[in-house]
Amino acid sequence: MSQTLFATFDGKALVPENGIALVAGMRYKVEIQAIARSAAANESAWDVLDRLVGTVEGPSDWASELEHYLYGKPKLREASI
Repeated sequence: MSQTLFATFDGKALVPENGIALVAGMRYKVEIQAIARSAAANESAWDVLDRLVGTVEGPSDWASELEHYLYGKPKLREASI
């Protein structure tokens, strides 16, 4: 049986992020591999939005016809050809 679990060291013990299905009294081999904290963990929502500006494509009238695209309401103005 092989499992992968993620845990945080609290200074005294490894604290698993999720429950572990282990048998009490059974001997286990544990391998420790450090995982670097990602830069995303320290990013605010504004940083994420700023990074994504210009990467999402949509219709040119997205902002002015928001209720049409979100809720399916009729468009306020029909697109001119």
